[in-house]
Amino acid sequence: GFVGLWEKAERALRSALETVLGQRFGSVPAEVESRLAAADAEQLTTWIRVAATAPALEDVGILGP
Repeated sequence: GFVGLWEKAERALRSALETVLGQRFGSVPAEVESRLAAADAEQLTTWIRVAATAPALEDVGILGP
């Protein structure tokens, strides 16, 4: 159903973001991983967009301002 599809989409976004973060900034701290696990699709999409050009992991905003 729709809920299952939405969960799959969120998992795919989370995986994509983890890949981008890992490639751009190296290992991803556990605190960041836990924030990714709790994020919804909209937030994950925002972070992917920012992570594509952010100069440092801290600039992505996953851990707050």
